[in-house]
Amino acid sequence: MNSKLNYKTMKKTKNILASTIVKAAAVQISPVLYSRQGTVEKVVKKIRELGKQGVQFATFPETIV
Repeated sequence: MNSKLNYKTMKKTKNILASTIVKAAAVQISPVLYSRQGTVEKVVKKIRELGKQGVQFATFPETIV
């Protein structure tokens, strides 16, 4: 058995992962029609707002920009 996958290592890893909390957000916003620059500014503004709320990971619609 690989020593890297023994019970003690797995238990230690599990405890580390269990104690790591990440605040995430799934963002639903629409683009600014016909304005890539406007859309980018809107996304950046939303990211800043989320950061102030403690969000560490955010997802946006794949076609937002």
